[in-house]
Amino acid sequence: MASTLETGTSTPEAGLNTFSQRRQDSPRARARLIWAFALRDLRARFTATRLGLLWTLIVPLATVLIYSTVFSVIFRAQAPPMGNGEPGVFAVWFFVGLVAWNVFAQATGGAMGSILGMGAMLQKVSIPAFVPVLASVTTILIEKMLEVSVLLLVLLVFLNVGWTWLLYPLVFVATGVFAAGLGYCLAVAMVHFRDTGQIFGIMLQLWFFLTPIMYPIEMIPEDWNGVPLQSLFALNPMTHFVEISRDLLYDLTLPTLGSVTYALVWMAVALGGAVLVHRRYGRDVSEAI
Repeated sequence: MASTLETGTSTPEAGLNTFSQRRQDSPRARARLIWAFALRDLRARFTATRLGLLWTLIVPLATVLIYSTVFSVIFRAQAPPMGNGEPGVFAVWFFVGLVAWNVFAQATGGAMGSILGMGAMLQKVSIPAFVPVLASVTTILIEKMLEVSVLLLVLLVFLNVGWTWLLYPLVFVATGVFAAGLGYCLAVAMVHFRDTGQIFGIMLQLWFFLTPIMYPIEMIPEDWNGVPLQSLFALNPMTHFVEISRDLLYDLTLPTLGSVTYALVWMAVALGGAVLVHRRYGRDVSEAI
């Protein structure tokens, strides 16, 4: 990877030259620039640590161990049966939902701070504001591929394998696109209002517990004091991204058409919102940094 970043147009500096010199081929130049920044960020993220990229696996596995101990041992939570007919394993069931959440949460969080993080370069060189955002999301998605690989290995150990696995990359990418759209809106907002990061951090914690990651959505009462509580939880877009992931990997079944449609609609809304924000506030974002 080091040689890739040190030669050709794979360095950010060379990518900037390509971008400025070949504007007639801007989509290709932008793609190269995004990829160069993503690789640079991937190298820099763990260069000061001894375990490097292994931390992308250690942290989620530790989270699974902690939550599984609390909920399956102390609270005696039960996971539904696996798609292969074997009894459910809470740690595996939770791991599937956690991976889906981590893709969204970490991609969104990384994207949110990416424009400010590259502020000095944006002030010197004319780079579209979405370039650092997409580079950050790309970096996170590469990291999460390692996490997904461990998840698939765990499922393979339990012989919970099916053809529906082949559809999971579509959900993985759709979650990343949803996160990128929302992350760009937050990144631009953070340039103009620096408290955005702290506010969204609090909202993200609440969002985590409102998403059926540690519990099945069926545990939520359909009616609570006249409030259709389960229906309200179903309005959460991450509920559907998590449930679709579990359908394909854990239950080995196809998700419902309604759930897929709802997730795609939210992905389109996030993309549409990002386009509108870019046209209104993103073109001159370097002047506000």
